[in-house]
Amino acid sequence: MVLQQISNQNSYLPSYLYACYNDLSQVEMCGHLTLASAYILFGSGIVHGDEIHFHPIRGGHLQARKLNKTSSNDFLIELNLPVLPSYECDSELACLQNTFKGIQPISWRKTASNDLLVSIFLQLFYHE
Repeated sequence: MVLQQISNQNSYLPSYLYACYNDLSQVEMCGHLTLASAYILFGSGIVHGDEIHFHPIRGGHLQARKLNKTSSNDFLIELNLPVLPSYECDSELACLQNTFKGIQPISWRKTASNDLLVSIFLQLFYHE
C-alpha cells in the first residue's frame, strides 16, 4: 500500500490518497489495508482527531472513525465501505458447498463485476 497525505481544502479532516497492490496488479481498494492504516495513524498519534478520509487512486472514498472504549486507551475503528449492488446466485454455486468445511453459508451473492460475496455465521468465543 502506498499512502500519501493530501490537503483537503473543504474540510479540516485528515485525508490520504492511496494505492493498493496484490501480487499481480493494482486493485481498486482494500479494506484490510485501510483498516491497518487507520490503526497505525490513530494509534501512533499521527492523526489526533477521530476521523480519517481515504481516497483510492482509482476513485472512491473510504472513511475511518475512531471509536473510544471507556475502560482503557483501547479503541475500535469503524470503516464506511462502499455499497455494491449484488444479486442472489445460490443455484450457480452448488459446486462450492463443501469449500467451507462444515460451515453452512447463509447466502451467496455476486456483484456486477462478478465478485463473490458469501455470508456465513461465525460464532467466536473470547475468554479473558
